[in-house]
Amino acid sequence: MGRIVNFVGLCRAPAVLVVVLMVGATGAQATIINVPDDFGTIQAAIDAAAVGDTVLVQAGSYDEALVVDRSLTLLGANAGIHPAVGTHPSEVVGSRGPESILNHAAEALQPTAADVSVDGFQFTGGGGRIVTTSSDADNFQLRNCIFANDTAAAAEGVLHFSAGSHLAMVIEFNLFQDQGDHSLYCGGGPWDGLTVAWTGFNVAGYALTFAGGA
Repeated sequence: MGRIVNFVGLCRAPAVLVVVLMVGATGAQATIINVPDDFGTIQAAIDAAAVGDTVLVQAGSYDEALVVDRSLTLLGANAGIHPAVGTHPSEVVGSRGPESILNHAAEALQPTAADVSVDGFQFTGGGGRIVTTSSDADNFQLRNCIFANDTAAAAEGVLHFSAGSHLAMVIEFNLFQDQGDHSLYCGGGPWDGLTVAWTGFNVAGYALTFAGGA
């Protein structure tokens, strides 16, 4: 199958977040883990989570280099709320409240497993690759996040996907205001089914660079 890359214009997303308990394929009920109520750090919550669980991160500033090595959902305080880029004739943008801020300077988030979903965070670290992986990370999903980095990032991407399989990845409803050479750098592979949609780029370098394999 040929590579599919979809780019869709800017719009606004609904402002309603509904968190429900889910039943996985094994019949086990997924768990919602709260930070900092249940665990003092996001990484501790990730390490304690089972596949399919949700880690809900309250507003605040977190200086952590997160490694997500299992299929999880990470929800920030503004999950489901588009950072108000662009216009749309029928959808309403909600007001973002206090942010769940990941402020680590480099490698703030490393998805090293398939089916990792991240929604509703703000990334403010600078000087390095902020979201990066050299592992298989199929079906990685990034939504409703803001990248506000005022320091030039390392080459090859604020979002940097290197070696490994990157299939069916979705980057949508985000706002990039970064100083990187590339906001989204696509290396490695194979790649298929990449969607970049409803996302605004107001950046110093290239919005997207594709240097990946087949």
